Amino acid sequence: MRVRISIVGEPEPAFINMMKLLVYSLRSRAGGLADAAITVSVNGRDMPAVDRRHLESMGDVNVRVMPRHYGWLFANKFNALFPEDTSYDVLLYLDADTCAFDDLEPMVAGLDPSIPQFRGRMMGEIGSRQAGPLDALIREFAVPPGGTPADVKDSRFPRELPLFNCGVMVMTRPAVEIVRYDAPRIAHELVSRRASSAVESLPGLFRETAHRLFARFFASRQQTTYAYWVAEQLAVAFALLSNRVDYQVLDHIYNWELPSSPDGRDLPALFHYLKGRHDIDRAALFDGAWQQEYAASDSAPRRELVDVARACAAHLGTSTVPAASES
Repeated sequence: MRVRISIVGEPEPAFINMMKLLVYSLRSRAGGLADAAITVSVNGRDMPAVDRRHLESMGDVNVRVMPRHYGWLFANKFNALFPEDTSYDVLLYLDADTCAFDDLEPMVAGLDPSIPQFRGRMMGEIGSRQAGPLDALIREFAVPPGGTPADVKDSRFPRELPLFNCGVMVMTRPAVEIVRYDAPRIAHELVSRRASSAVESLPGLFRETAHRLFARFFASRQQTTYAYWVAEQLAVAFALLSNRVDYQVLDHIYNWELPSSPDGRDLPALFHYLKGRHDIDRAALFDGAWQQEYAASDSAPRRELVDVARACAAHLGTSTVPAASES
């Protein structure tokens, strides 16, 4: 089974560092997927030549520039669903701020490339509640032709709706074709409705105006006009349900966000060092002061992240890739 790993990021030092670390961790730790082809999509403009060479020096890595979706940062994630090389059976999307610690092949094992199938980690109760009222949206977007709202309920999930953390997604190619067609369209509609409701009050109008002005004059910054990340999760869920895509729940070790260790093991297979949970200077990922703090931490995942970052820095520093001054 041909697996392609897809990563999306910004052409800025913090994102570039995270993408380098992720690719290195995949090559050195991902077991059966260590040699998988990788697409790195950069939003809006290319990264510096030396950084591109760093990434391309680590095996089959295709770096490409994709259009930026202004106004809503999370929409750029859907660029991952358009790899230039389409000779794959399964696409594994990974957020840039993830790091492989162990074999990732079980994430794709058993999938049938001939049918639409999806795997992701279940969202928790708190994240699911942020979606707000859902009944009307489910009837409009999630119910497949000839179905009823009862057909899309799943008691395994909070709120009985299959909402996934979209930082890690596994899809067969038929599922990719469905999600990339429907999810961006649904997400845009959801965000547009949120934007409209935001201007119904005077404070909302001022806030919306400020967001729009900032996005207009500082478009290269990591600022969104509508920071409603939950629309991304809803859009993916609705695309899966309305098209009757077979979906499965990934074990939490393949998208682990906590500093504590998973039950029964010291380390997760894939660590997600999200902002808010982990205070890391991503622009100084390979030489920042955070390394000393995390190396002395009681957290095994944080200590391992330091080890991988240091190994990546040593690898890139001793490779034959030209120095930045030569780019």
